[in-house]
Amino acid sequence: MQNVDGVKIPKEFNWVDFTDPNFNKAFKMCYHGTDNLFIQSRAGGGKSLLIKIISSMMNNVVVLSTTGTTAVELCSEKIAAKTVHSFLSLPPVPVIRPEDLCNMSHKNKRVLNKAEIIIIDEASMMSNNLFDMMCQKIQILRQDRDIPRLILFGDVMQLPPVLQTNDKIVVDYFNKEYNGKIMFFNSHYFKCLQFKTIYLRKSYRQEEQEFSDRLFEIGFNEHTQETIDYFNQRVISRPEFENKFNQYVFMSPTNAMVDKENNAYIQKLIGKTEIYKASMSKSYPRGKTLNDDEVIIKEGAQVMCLVNNYSPDEEKNYTNGMIGEVTDLNKDEVKIKMSNGKEKVIGKSTLYLYNIEVRNNRIEYIPEHWYKQIDCRIARGITVHKSQGKTLDAAYVAIQNWVPQSLVYVALSRLKSLDGLGLARPLNLSDITVNQEAYEFLTC
Repeated sequence: MQNVDGVKIPKEFNWVDFTDPNFNKAFKMCYHGTDNLFIQSRAGGGKSLLIKIISSMMNNVVVLSTTGTTAVELCSEKIAAKTVHSFLSLPPVPVIRPEDLCNMSHKNKRVLNKAEIIIIDEASMMSNNLFDMMCQKIQILRQDRDIPRLILFGDVMQLPPVLQTNDKIVVDYFNKEYNGKIMFFNSHYFKCLQFKTIYLRKSYRQEEQEFSDRLFEIGFNEHTQETIDYFNQRVISRPEFENKFNQYVFMSPTNAMVDKENNAYIQKLIGKTEIYKASMSKSYPRGKTLNDDEVIIKEGAQVMCLVNNYSPDEEKNYTNGMIGEVTDLNKDEVKIKMSNGKEKVIGKSTLYLYNIEVRNNRIEYIPEHWYKQIDCRIARGITVHKSQGKTLDAAYVAIQNWVPQSLVYVALSRLKSLDGLGLARPLNLSDITVNQEAYEFLTC
């Protein structure tokens, strides 16, 4: 068991490297400190790991996320997570007004009154309006007592909040209330609560220092033509890329392009087929899953793992984003061979959704619903948005003419190394744009 400055770390985290000064600092400020924190982490910087460690070691913690997908992914890691909207009964609208702060169930009021820490993941997807209304509602429900300590995690250089910028009412509101700003750190409560920002600078995903440094340049608007030229070494035709990588992911910004890719790929497969049907508890909420209720997998297909499975059996140890070719399958398992020749057996796992309750004068997490399904699905293509959180060995990136803010950074930062990258066309300086609010926040 590791000992970090007198704190015994649970044995399940014996493998974690606490020698990185920024990770160590973040852990100590979370565990020992009292400040409200924003932990800014690059892609692959260890924020999910830190959330898991902190939430398992501290009492009366509530874990929330700004997106349903991330909340479910946290639940798959045995972290009882809810979305901000569902936990606080906030309406899913672009502008929440004070009069929209409806009543909350007595149960969640009790949880909030007991909460000492609220962790919020993917904070970069939270608008300043949502953050202010969240804090205001927490204060109302706690009858004007202090807000619990807030620890926010995210990468503000990734995709920003999605707002209806073509809606004049929405635009006028943000112009009037926030001087045109939209990010959570430009909210009223963020300033009043005196957040301290910690930077996790090390990347655990990238294997090459230069690749990591060049990604940093793109993410922090420090790129030059030399940066662009570095990545454009990997412009390559699709057939040439396939000659080098039999196993890879086709990545595009649009659902239409990815769906077309996957449909064409699946239709060509003629191997042995298994249909995996999910089992679930009664009244399991629709959409709160990482996979489909019915998954068709064929022998010879490329599949992607959708969860992390930590097993002492190396063959059954797999990670979210891992891909391989199906060599055999039965009703309970899928056997795959990865590009490095290693074989893995992908099984089924049970995803639990939790009730957060106060019992014995402390917050406890009670499994409420369960869902069991195979841990992989056929995946030749994936959108850039859905690739967030995944680590890829090889990807062919087809950037189109319209390139939203931070999209290039998100796409490239999924990869472990430059060698695994293929670009359908050269990148231009104009393709790489960053959120100006985020840039100013990080450089002020």
